[in-house]
Amino acid sequence: MSLVIHPVTTLAECRQIEDLQVKIWNTPPLDVVPDHILLTIAKNGGVVLLAELDGRPVGFVYSFQGQMPDGERKHCSHQAGVLPNLQRGGIGYRLKLAQREAVLAQGIELVTWTFDPLISLNANLNLGKLGATSRTYHRNLYGQMRAGINVGLESDRLEVEWRLNSPRVRAKLDRVAPPIPFDPARV
Repeated sequence: MSLVIHPVTTLAECRQIEDLQVKIWNTPPLDVVPDHILLTIAKNGGVVLLAELDGRPVGFVYSFQGQMPDGERKHCSHQAGVLPNLQRGGIGYRLKLAQREAVLAQGIELVTWTFDPLISLNANLNLGKLGATSRTYHRNLYGQMRAGINVGLESDRLEVEWRLNSPRVRAKLDRVAPPIPFDPARV
């Protein structure tokens, strides 16, 4: 099985990411980040990456440029997702590594995002494998969730900073075990 991660450049690829959002989070189409926003991000200094397994879209990540309160440039990573049946196969990790390379190529060394601290798979990836750190906990950041797998839940989030060239991150990336090989039976 062949995994390819590439930058998104077309509206058709952005529509594939719309479809992935629905499949990954059981999100109604009205609540997905729309194709025209994704394309605008991709064409204006953002990073929008699509993962394809044997030509089939299976995951994505995107971020846009922002800045810290002190003016430091950063990327704000808003979503990263992989189809549920492939979530433990290393695709999310590889998407984040590809995002790291794209952001570094822009001369930016910081990416921030938030995640649900109760989802251990995400906590392990973000803190354990990638080496992101956190000093900020947001209580009910987005209000009560209205759609998909989170409907009716509050949205507590941990905010992380991923300092891409820090000794901590480089050490984590150097010692993380390689991704689990793809199992065709899971596709």
